[in-house]
Amino acid sequence: MEGLNTIAELVTSFLIVMGIVSTVLLILGFLLKAKGVTFVEFFPKKQENVSQTPNIIYNTITNPVVSNS
Repeated sequence: MEGLNTIAELVTSFLIVMGIVSTVLLILGFLLKAKGVTFVEFFPKKQENVSQTPNIIYNTITNPVVSNS
């Protein structure tokens, strides 16, 4: 029975330590995410090809009305 108690104590202490470690990592992850640091991008944004020249829209007359005066 003595060996069973030590195994139970080892398992409980291991679970307590892992709970503390995972909680600390979770808090650190949220703090780093608030700063803007991302380790894994789950939904990466697609890079758009943005040209350096701006899009110029010309005012064009599609149907000119010719008036004979």
